[in-house]
Amino acid sequence: MKNFSLKRMAQVMRITFCQNHKWFLNCGIAFLLAHFFGQAMIFYSVCNIPAADDWFVESRMHSATGAFVMISVFLILGGIAFTFDVLKEKNKRIAILMLPASNMEKFVARLLLCTVGVWLLNVVCILLGDGLRQFVYLWSDNPLDSALPYLWEFIADQGTVFVRVMGDSFRPGQDPGWWKAAFVLASGFMTYSFFLLGSAVFRKQAFVLTGLCGLGLTLLGAYVAGTVAGLFEYSYTPEQVDEFLVNIVPVMSISEFLLGIGFTWLSYRLFTHMTVVRRKLF
Repeated sequence: MKNFSLKRMAQVMRITFCQNHKWFLNCGIAFLLAHFFGQAMIFYSVCNIPAADDWFVESRMHSATGAFVMISVFLILGGIAFTFDVLKEKNKRIAILMLPASNMEKFVARLLLCTVGVWLLNVVCILLGDGLRQFVYLWSDNPLDSALPYLWEFIADQGTVFVRVMGDSFRPGQDPGWWKAAFVLASGFMTYSFFLLGSAVFRKQAFVLTGLCGLGLTLLGAYVAGTVAGLFEYSYTPEQVDEFLVNIVPVMSISEFLLGIGFTWLSYRLFTHMTVVRRKLF
């Protein structure tokens, strides 16, 4: 099958979800516990103080917002790293290979389940985790309201800044303008696709192994960049260095975007060359 059909892809998503519903249920439980314990630890000290100062309570609310965001980043990257985790068993690979759909339909179906599906699951678990924390601390000395308004405020503020930055004009050598927003998007896309590639390469512990590889490459890149910068430290004026850093933003954005496309394409190639009996790499 070479033609792409949305109907067949939807059927693949439905069948894949039904065959792996326990995996998604376990993910939901893990997500809920992660958000609940993150909130419970942050608000524990406040709930034991009957008359906590407003500034202290508000600081805990902002800390809760940070916990929501950080935990969500790890969970979402973990979700994309599990895109091909369910295919590590022989019987499940046979089930996928026997589906009457094209490779592209199967690949996109798995990708959507582990991206959009995981995003939606994370949102639901944030709501449930916040509600569960309020319920558990309901009889404490200082029961607190929901931390979700602070989270929505943080998202709105960041969205406003992002939209405003995208509206900035680009002035070579002076201001990267909307390239700053492009750099953020390209960095996120490259990181996301890197974990997708790790899911296709590693048979076990894909999230951990991919994260370690990414950390190693980051440290290596920082070392090389620092070494090169040290060689030219006294060769250029601070103004020339600032101009170089500004002009390098578009180059970095395009490079990261192309790397993201390359990682995604390579992931698809590995998926299409999947066999029933796989070689043991890891």
